Amino acid sequence: MSRRTKIILLVIAVAVVFVPFPNTIARRTVIRFVKASGAPVSGVRVYQSWETFGLAGGGRDESVSGTDGAVQFPSRVAYGTVASRILGRLFTVVAVHASYGAQMRVEYYLESPSRTVFTPPAFKPLEPFATSGTYRDSTGRYYFPQADGPQQRVSITGDFLHDADSIIITIE
Repeated sequence: MSRRTKIILLVIAVAVVFVPFPNTIARRTVIRFVKASGAPVSGVRVYQSWETFGLAGGGRDESVSGTDGAVQFPSRVAYGTVASRILGRLFTVVAVHASYGAQMRVEYYLESPSRTVFTPPAFKPLEPFATSGTYRDSTGRYYFPQADGPQQRVSITGDFLHDADSIIITIE
């Protein structure tokens, strides 16, 4: 093999290992707020935050539900090299509390007296903690409603990789 070929192969190998490439951490998400009657609820402020461990990319976005009761967030991506992905995974084996991957969270606040309704079978109640319950939906996402003064704060965590995710939240 010629010297030139070796150099070209080395450059390609370095590029493959050290050039970052994208990884989708959340697909486009639509959250629709409705009353039990099916009427849309406008004016709900929704926050989306994402953080990545072992990848580059994170941030925060916010939106308010429109007259149709919907909030839309675009898909989110993070970037990482082959080297950072391998080292990130290896580090989680060596360091017990190390994290790797993406964490997505959506939060919304409802003014009193409005509250989120978590009805089965769409939501499964889990063990209660403190003064509020914890629920899980059919996709495996977790919902944490908490009283926050006169407001109800609900955090949603879990998998946001379903195609064109649509979440329906019922409010009483």
